[in-house]
Amino acid sequence: MARGWTQERLAEQSDLSLRYIQWLEAGKKFPRVEALQKLRHGLGCEWNDLLARL
Repeated sequence: MARGWTQERLAEQSDLSLRYIQWLEAGKKFPRVEALQKLRHGLGCEWNDLLARL
């Protein structure tokens, strides 16, 4: 699922803040279902593709 995107692009595509994306990547936050849904939509992937990486 690697796309070579910046954190900024992922935040824009997922309608999440850049800070939130940074916290997720650093392991400082664990995403809620709503955030996972936004990430899935932003990445254009299925749930199993997203969750297989957790």
